[in-house]
Amino acid sequence: MRSNAGRFLSFMLALAAVAFGAHAARADQQQEAPPPAAASTSAPTDVNIHFKNGTTYSGNATVAYPKTGRVNPGNAASTVQFVNGKPPKKTYSLILNGPGKITFSDGSTLSGDFVNGVVEGQGEFVKPGSFEFKGDFSDGQPTSGTVTFVNGPTYEGSFADGLPSGAGTLTASGPVTEATGQWSKGLLVSGYEVFADGARFDGTFGSDGKPEGSGTYRYADGTTLSGTWQDGLFAGPVVERYRNGTVLTVNVSPPDSSLHGAALVAFRDGDRASGRLTQSGELDGPGSYSFLHGPRILGTFHNGQLRGPATLITPSGRQYRGRIEQGVFISPHYKQYFGDGRTYQGPVDAQGRANGRGVYRFIDGETLSGTWVHGRMSGEVVDHFPGGTTYRVHVNPPAEVLHGPATITFPNGDQASALLSDGTLNGSGKYLYAATGNRIDGTFDHGRLQGPATLTTPDGDRYEGKMVDGTVQ
Repeated sequence: MRSNAGRFLSFMLALAAVAFGAHAARADQQQEAPPPAAASTSAPTDVNIHFKNGTTYSGNATVAYPKTGRVNPGNAASTVQFVNGKPPKKTYSLILNGPGKITFSDGSTLSGDFVNGVVEGQGEFVKPGSFEFKGDFSDGQPTSGTVTFVNGPTYEGSFADGLPSGAGTLTASGPVTEATGQWSKGLLVSGYEVFADGARFDGTFGSDGKPEGSGTYRYADGTTLSGTWQDGLFAGPVVERYRNGTVLTVNVSPPDSSLHGAALVAFRDGDRASGRLTQSGELDGPGSYSFLHGPRILGTFHNGQLRGPATLITPSGRQYRGRIEQGVFISPHYKQYFGDGRTYQGPVDAQGRANGRGVYRFIDGETLSGTWVHGRMSGEVVDHFPGGTTYRVHVNPPAEVLHGPATITFPNGDQASALLSDGTLNGSGKYLYAATGNRIDGTFDHGRLQGPATLTTPDGDRYEGKMVDGTVQ
C-alpha cells in the first residue's frame, strides 16, 4: 500500500508562486526606485504604478525624497499615477506601504497590507483558474492560512518558503480525502491519511510521500495492519488483526508490496498455524497446526489446507505418523483431530470415516458415542452435554444426524421420551418426573407437551387433562 500525498506536485509548484510573486513585487520597485538610506519620506498616498513587464500596483505608497542622487520612477521602466494628487516636482522614489494590490502580467493578484514593499499580516494571493490563498504573511512569505485549488484539494495550516510546512490538513476528493499532521516542503512527513474507501493510515512518510518507518492501516471493516514500511513497501514483521480475533504475523523480506513470507496465524480459539504465506494470501508448503489444548500436526499446506503425509505430536511428546484427508488426521493408532475442535477416537474405514464403535468429543465438552457405519450413525447413540443432559437415540436406518426414538434424561433426573426429529421431541410420548414418580402421557410438539394428556401417579391413579406449552391446564 502506498500513500497518495506525494502526488500533489502541481500543488507545491503553485504555492511556490506565492513566494515568487511577493519577491517580484519588491524586486520591481527596488530596481525602479531604490530609496537612498538617508531619504526622508512623506505620508502614504494612493498611487497606480504600471511596470514595464506588465505588472501593476494600486494602493498606498510612501514618497521618499533622497538627499543625494537622482531617482525618477517615471522613467522607461514604469509609469506612475497619483490618484489623490499630483506627483512631486522634485526627485522622489516610491515604497509600497499600506493597503494595496499587485496584479501580475499572468493575471495573478497579491493584496494586503504592504510594509516596505512586501505584504505583512493578513493577505491574499489569487492565481485565476488555479488556486487562491488567504492567510498570514511575514516579510512577503505566507506563514499560515488556507490555499484552495480550483476543482482540487484544500490545504489549511502552516507554510515555509511558500510550501506547507509544520502542522496542517489537506482535504481532497481523490483517493486520499484527508492528510493531517506535520508537513515539510509540501509533503506530509508524519500524521495520518484518510482514504475514500474509509481506510486510514497513521505513521511516518518519506521524501516521496510514501509510508516510511512504522505505521498502522485501519480498514473500514475493522481490520488493522501494523508494521514497518520501506519506500512504501512492507518490510520486516507485519501484523494484521481481524475483527473475528484472528491475528496474522508475516515477516516480509525483502521489502514487497504484498504480504508474503514466513507467517504465523493465531486463531481466536487459541489454535495456531505456521508456514509460508504466498502472495495469494494462503499458506503453502511445509508447516504446522497446533491445537490450544491438544497436539501439534506437522505436514504440508496446499492452498491453505494441510493434506497428505503428516506427523501428530501429543502434548506429552509422543509422535504418530499418519495422513491428513479432508481436514482429518488419520492414523491406525491414534484418534482423529478436526479443524473445528472435534476429536474422534475409534476405528475408521479406508477413507478415514468413523466405522465401528467410537466417541466424538467436542470443544465445549459434549460427547457423542455409539456405532458408525462408514461415517453414519447406526443403532443406539448417546449424546451427553456438559450441563448433564443426555440424549439416547436409536438411529435406524443409519444417518448423519440424530433421528429416531429417543429418551432425554435431564440433570434433575426427569426423563422425556418421544421421536427425535430436527433436534427436538415430536409426536406421542411421555414425561417422567424423578422427584414424584408421576408420569404424563401426551403429544410433544417441538419439545413441549401440547393438547390432551394423562397423568399417572406411582399408585396407579389416572387424571385426564390438557397441556399448554408443557404446563398442565
